[in-house]
Amino acid sequence: MAKKNSKKKAKRTFAKGLFSLILVLILAVVGYACQEDLPIDLESILGEINLPTFQPSGNDLPSGNGTVGGPLADIPAITDPSYLTVHYIDVGQGDSFLLTCGGEYLLIDAGETDSNNTVIHYLSDLGIDRLDLVVATHAHSDHIGEMDDVLKSVPADEIWYPDYRHGTKTEKDFLAAATNCGANLYEPELGQVYNLGGATVTVLGPVKDDYKDPNDMSIIVMVQFGDNRFLFTGDMENIDAAENDLVAYWEAIDADMLKADVLKLGHHGSDTSTSYHFLRAVAPSYGVISVGEGNSYGHPTTEALNILGQAEVYTYRTDYMGTIIAVSDGTEIAFSWDNSESLPYIPDAK
Repeated sequence: MAKKNSKKKAKRTFAKGLFSLILVLILAVVGYACQEDLPIDLESILGEINLPTFQPSGNDLPSGNGTVGGPLADIPAITDPSYLTVHYIDVGQGDSFLLTCGGEYLLIDAGETDSNNTVIHYLSDLGIDRLDLVVATHAHSDHIGEMDDVLKSVPADEIWYPDYRHGTKTEKDFLAAATNCGANLYEPELGQVYNLGGATVTVLGPVKDDYKDPNDMSIIVMVQFGDNRFLFTGDMENIDAAENDLVAYWEAIDADMLKADVLKLGHHGSDTSTSYHFLRAVAPSYGVISVGEGNSYGHPTTEALNILGQAEVYTYRTDYMGTIIAVSDGTEIAFSWDNSESLPYIPDAK
């Protein structure tokens, strides 16, 4: 436990250090601007920086830390290609994650069909007009519902999708758009590695091809940048032992393969995912739950939150915090988010 606390203290120190570095750079720019009589809006820049001050809490979300929220796409570090930046986009009750590194772009899922075109606008705001890799984790519409429209606006070079056909109109629309945009569409092999700038994307699952539920056929990927690791689990569940199968498979090869600093919670924090056994294998310091505010499913469940609390995992939720962004320099990770009224929290252990 002492090692884990030391690790978390180091991460807090990094967050403070990164904030200080950004502030120094901003002051330098301001000094230069004043010298050259150039216009600069310091208030708007400072308003985008919202690094956490970690405060464990009970089941209620803590009050804000007094910082100003804002459009996160303008945070200086996010556009720096020397970092790995992970955008947990707030798409309501669904998943959509944008990863950028070295000027290359990976999109994992695109949320439910959205009349507001949330993901399309998000990519446009960042000036992204082509994706290097798309991972469509599985067939359910809260993961690929908006993907056809995204691919029509922002084509992709390569698309990973399970060799499992659900037969829905949503899936057919996605597959048609994937073909029409000229992407190389296929199911990746277990253990396959893709280079995204200076990061690597490794396929860890599914480890079997005969699961009956599309959730368990979710493509599982680990993204590593330097010493930092981010695990994306789609909607993989533990009911049919998909999580247990994943743990058993990789522990037999290399017990460290599933270790990650940041875990994207499976199935939006449902009690059908993220078992004790799986969480012990991953041993994350941070968890991110992509979930819709006031959703009818009761996600995230009290059971899932209690498991995270007992494991002392700092937890971020898009329903409370809006879009969440993690920035890694390869050694440490700092977080920013949309809603300044919210903080990461640890639920009370039951």
